[in-house]
Amino acid sequence: MTIRIRKTDRRFHGHEHFRYVIDIPGTRRPQRIMLFNQIRSWCADTWGLTCEKDAYLDLIDSKIDETIDYKWVWHHEGFSLDFKIFLASEKELNWFKLRWSDHG
Repeated sequence: MTIRIRKTDRRFHGHEHFRYVIDIPGTRRPQRIMLFNQIRSWCADTWGLTCEKDAYLDLIDSKIDETIDYKWVWHHEGFSLDFKIFLASEKELNWFKLRWSDHG
């Protein structure tokens, strides 16, 4: 299974907050769910808890808390096989690559 890393651009909602997106691989849904949960758990241990990308963007847009500065968020498209992790900067990407290079 190969993890795919891409730079975000205008095609990605939230690209102004997160520079990189990681696509979680797998040909079968259970494989993707397992790897997604492992990566998401590692991200939480490394950078702290966060929330789903659309919830994060809603919080930012509401301006309720100006101190919100998550280093990562996740995204899952309904019941599809689309599992993604978004990283804020190259710093987080480098940490990610150090840990998960055996999957890419």
